[in-house]
Amino acid sequence: MDMQQTRSTFEQVYLQYIKPVYFVAYGILGNKEDAEDVAHNVFLAYFQMEEPKRIRNLKNYLLKMARNQAFECLKKKGREEPVAEIPVKDTPEDEVGTCVLSNEIEEAVAKLPSDERQIILLHIKGGIGFAEISKVTGMSLSAVYRRYRRTVKSLRESLKGGVYNE
Repeated sequence: MDMQQTRSTFEQVYLQYIKPVYFVAYGILGNKEDAEDVAHNVFLAYFQMEEPKRIRNLKNYLLKMARNQAFECLKKKGREEPVAEIPVKDTPEDEVGTCVLSNEIEEAVAKLPSDERQIILLHIKGGIGFAEISKVTGMSLSAVYRRYRRTVKSLRESLKGGVYNE
């Protein structure tokens, strides 16, 4: 493969998977800058691989790589729980056109335990289905779905009286 084809392939993979990779890292770390660093490191590692074509499911591979690197980042920083920080403006997710949540909802999501926050962000902002979230997190599909439903219910309760109730 020549240099032009390699560059084109790199751009396609990066553009296709940057959003979900970022949200895996962000769901664990809860910090914009650290999540961006992890996302960029994932793609750097992938494109430095000798034989990337041997990977059967590229998306799952990149998401697991992001998850592992995010947890490694937590260890290096000496924390077990992520920082509860949800960016509101000037974030990569705004640039790629995902839904932007209100400040009230963002604050409620920031207060969630890391595993629940990760599922919510991956599904809602990252556009990742429950089956893929299950593979990335190592939870069963039914556990991911139950946790998502329970977290949505909990968010509704915490926002009760706001404009987001049905």
